[in-house]
Amino acid sequence: MHKQGMKAWVVPLAIATSAWVKWSIGLGDYSGHATPPMFGDYEAQRHWMELAIHLAPQQWYTYDLQYWGLDYPPLTAYISWLCGKVGSLIDPSWFAFEESRGIETYNSKLFMRSTVVALDILVYVPALYAFTRIWHKSRSLRTQHASLLILLFQPALLLVDFGHFQYNSVMLGLTLLALNSFAVGLDLLGAVCFVLSLGFKQMALYYAPVIGSYLLGKCVFLGPVQGTRLFIRLAVVTLSSFILLFAPFLPPIAPLSTFFAAISRIFPFARGLFEDKVANFWCFTNVTLVKWKQLFLGKESRLIRLSAALTVAGFLPAVFGLLWGSFKTRLRTHPQVVSRE
Repeated sequence: MHKQGMKAWVVPLAIATSAWVKWSIGLGDYSGHATPPMFGDYEAQRHWMELAIHLAPQQWYTYDLQYWGLDYPPLTAYISWLCGKVGSLIDPSWFAFEESRGIETYNSKLFMRSTVVALDILVYVPALYAFTRIWHKSRSLRTQHASLLILLFQPALLLVDFGHFQYNSVMLGLTLLALNSFAVGLDLLGAVCFVLSLGFKQMALYYAPVIGSYLLGKCVFLGPVQGTRLFIRLAVVTLSSFILLFAPFLPPIAPLSTFFAAISRIFPFARGLFEDKVANFWCFTNVTLVKWKQLFLGKESRLIRLSAALTVAGFLPAVFGLLWGSFKTRLRTHPQVVSRE
């Protein structure tokens, strides 16, 4: 298309084709289909929409936890409320309170699949396009287009979100918006975007060490005066964003116990370090090497502390490297200012 003078058509056609592929993948089967009593992640997401539109926010994290109790942060719940409201306008039976559990009619599945594609197009795709333009701005337009194509058709995300049924692209899109903001110097906007990413899915914590290190490193680079000013602004913006996200679960709107109930669901340490169906390091090694559950029977808190210690030990070297790099860069670029300080 570049050779034929059709450069302007690459992006719209790439986005349209990726949307068609995502929709086509959604026509297939999915985990939990026709498998009572829980029906898989598809039913979990549908059930959260049902809860969100029928219950007050103060009940979202406490109602019938044995049947897909809500365990994602508030932004997921707010989006579930919006999707549930829209779906109920089309057909109220899709989200009838407690009566719609396990519903798998053709039209309900069509609506649920369309919400994944729609949110992907609204959040992830624009962030991805901006990412290729901002982070590859010194590269040719052809390279930018190639990068966009590669990222749009990333197989893992296609299978997990549009095959298995999840909304990971929303979290990833908000994280990309944060990175894009940092790249153009809009650090406060980037902080808000990353809080929204965390507020959508706690899995965004994977990126927190590097983003926190970057922002702290920039404060170090700017020096005591400007750096302290930026640090205070970031702290205020970040804290305010979290408070707004959790406002329905905080006093005076709700008792403090409502907030703690939400936190205990979002970070469910009471369930143990891992569940057998979750594919992480602890689950894998429990099956193949060491029976962690038996070894720490009755001492689960120790296993959680061990996991936390290993996690911190894993990312601390990179954090120190980023901070030291920021300080060295300041030494090179502002040697006289640093010596006076």
